[in-house]
Amino acid sequence: MQGVPVSDGFTVQTNALSAGGQQVSELASPVESAASDVIQALTGMAGAASGHAGLASALSSTAESGAETFRTLGVMYRYAGQGLAANASIYEGNEQAIVAAIAGTGDGP
Repeated sequence: MQGVPVSDGFTVQTNALSAGGQQVSELASPVESAASDVIQALTGMAGAASGHAGLASALSSTAESGAETFRTLGVMYRYAGQGLAANASIYEGNEQAIVAAIAGTGDGP
């Protein structure tokens, strides 16, 4: 497909947009894997610091908030990727409608 012109000098390449959506979605897994490693490390450090209540509490709290942050980030990557893929589908449908409309009027190639 050639792409859908949406403005002077700007064309949407639907295949690139769709592929980019997949790439963004795939970032969620490495983020979640890293999160697991970081949270295990913080939890282990909190256990090792059991003789220092303030430090152990801070490490435990950081592990909990870090877990939530990484989960949210993973969801955001998936959501953004799905949005990109959906937009690619919309642009592709619009492109097909434009081509069909041009073909119907006899103005096309």
